[in-house]
Amino acid sequence: MSIDLRHPLDEELSAMDKELSDFVAELAAQTEVAIELDPFWYYEPIHFDKACVEAVRNATAKLGYSHMDIIAGAGHDACYVSDFAPTGMIFTPCLDGISHNEIESTTQEECEAGCSVLLNAMLTMAEQVSEDSTMLASDLA
Repeated sequence: MSIDLRHPLDEELSAMDKELSDFVAELAAQTEVAIELDPFWYYEPIHFDKACVEAVRNATAKLGYSHMDIIAGAGHDACYVSDFAPTGMIFTPCLDGISHNEIESTTQEECEAGCSVLLNAMLTMAEQVSEDSTMLASDLA
């Protein structure tokens, strides 16, 4: 079995891990069953660029779609890109919440909505970069 712990704050994530370890140790002692935890992977919480995240939220609201913030933490490419470029992520709903699985199902309309959010967020970010560049150029002149 696998257990996936996620939290946006590293200290909370560490506390959750300790609580799980303590519980498993207590359970093993009570049941006299050997239980081994193998913490084979740890990923520090990633905090995406606030402007990118806000652009996605605003695009979603502008287009009339529902949205919610989630903790991804699954090692998506965006986690690595965020090391050197402003980054955010957009997820579309999956039938019954099943994703990263061969039975994952997202409708064409949901994919189109995700693409529309992405396009609008990118246009917002491009406008901000253009404004910043214009202000920088006028400061240098």
